[in-house]
Amino acid sequence: MMKVFSFNKYVFSSATVVVLMAVMSLAACRDKIVHPEDAARQAFSDAAAALERGDYEAYLSYVDYGAELDSAAAASMAEVVRRHEEWKRAEREDIVAVRVVDVSMESDSVCYIFYEHVFADSCRETASQKMVAKDGQWRLRVRN
Repeated sequence: MMKVFSFNKYVFSSATVVVLMAVMSLAACRDKIVHPEDAARQAFSDAAAALERGDYEAYLSYVDYGAELDSAAAASMAEVVRRHEEWKRAEREDIVAVRVVDVSMESDSVCYIFYEHVFADSCRETASQKMVAKDGQWRLRVRN
């Protein structure tokens, strides 16, 4: 006896495969969705880490100047940041931690990071940093 092809089983199997693939795709994308607050927080933390390790060029790559700087201006800015950091460290003991306390979103492309410096002498200073999103990257705004 010849086996008859079952169209209903074929449709059910195909639909099941399509649904499973859709669910797997959504699950994979879910892990990649980054909320603006988290992206801004990470950019700030990365910039602070670069500053702490003395990698001023990396730090400055997170800064929004409002205009592109040529290489001479960028080198000058790196020197200014280096001198400021040396002065700050001479005034106080080393910073042992920079902790983000809060992120306040003003819009999809502007937020404020509220953070604290924790110094080796146990003193704490709080500050805020305006951040802007440009071309999909969060940057520290150094001007208004």
